[in-house]
Amino acid sequence: YAFPEKKPLEAMMPLIISIVIMLVCLLLASSSFVRERRAGTLASSLISPTPTILIMTSKLVSVHLLGILEGTILLLFSRILFGLTVPFSLTFILTLILSSFVFSALGLLIAVFAKTETVAVLSSLLVAIPMLFLSGFVQPFEMMEEPIRSAALSLPLSQAIFCRCLFS
Repeated sequence: YAFPEKKPLEAMMPLIISIVIMLVCLLLASSSFVRERRAGTLASSLISPTPTILIMTSKLVSVHLLGILEGTILLLFSRILFGLTVPFSLTFILTLILSSFVFSALGLLIAVFAKTETVAVLSSLLVAIPMLFLSGFVQPFEMMEEPIRSAALSLPLSQAIFCRCLFS
């Protein structure tokens, strides 16, 4: 057992929060952007005098804020419902903010290339599932071969989990 001083759920909470933020931000960003593009509301926004970079930034920020809200709700529920002591350190909060931003941006990048919502969701899952398996959740990094370990440690989900575990 890796954390003998913690409850099992308490040790897994940083992982659960990271996975939920990844899935919410990836799926929401990619599918909502494609839905707006197919419905024509994105085209009407693009012909407005608002700069394109501002439109894209607002979409990114809205999904980013939802990811932060989701992570905060999970932290609060883990404290209230399960009595877990996941600390609210500054590094933990910064990791929450940064990982939410990275996954939202990755979701928008997927949406740029997807033509339909189905393709956007499946592409998001095509990115998310390997990240999940290589994050150290299924198989520890120590058991991975060196090229795979190096690639796995560079993934955003692995970094988010590592930072949350390190500073929680």
